[in-house]
Amino acid sequence: MGLKPVMMSCATALSAALFPNSALMFKDEMYAELMRNSDEVGTFGLGYAHAVRPVGATVSLVALDICNAIDLAGHVRKASETFLARCKEMIDHPPVGDLCGAGLFCGCELMNDAKAREPLDPSWKVDELVQNFAHDCGLYLRVIGDRIGFMPPMIDSEGRIEIATGRFRGALDDAWTVVRVRV
Repeated sequence: MGLKPVMMSCATALSAALFPNSALMFKDEMYAELMRNSDEVGTFGLGYAHAVRPVGATVSLVALDICNAIDLAGHVRKASETFLARCKEMIDHPPVGDLCGAGLFCGCELMNDAKAREPLDPSWKVDELVQNFAHDCGLYLRVIGDRIGFMPPMIDSEGRIEIATGRFRGALDDAWTVVRVRV
């Protein structure tokens, strides 16, 4: 994808959601500029709520040690191949207008007609239908308007990812069954 972030914020996930924490990571050149400006105008204050807490830092370091010990990044790279391939198979599903993803994240845009870029009628609440059908079979989705974020746990096996993507497709099928009579 060629994404090269200059800055990234992290929060509770940094400690595997075991303890409130936050961090802001940025490239060396941005750090140098911030320090230069701090010398001129004073301290750069940001995110004091959970920053510089020894317990949070300790919990986060242990969580990172565990992630490294189980090679979580390597697992995600490998599992994401299956995940993204299964997600891309859904591009021809009737309410799917667009799909894109990276790692274990897939964004799905719902449309009435993908080629014409015609949105679904908001009163049909297709997003809520998909989400509710997914929840009914134990799958959590993040719905934001006509877009759905699908993110299986990073530790899921490829077999569980196959199950989760099948459930996502099933939720799309069920929602489309309800909606297609309106189209």
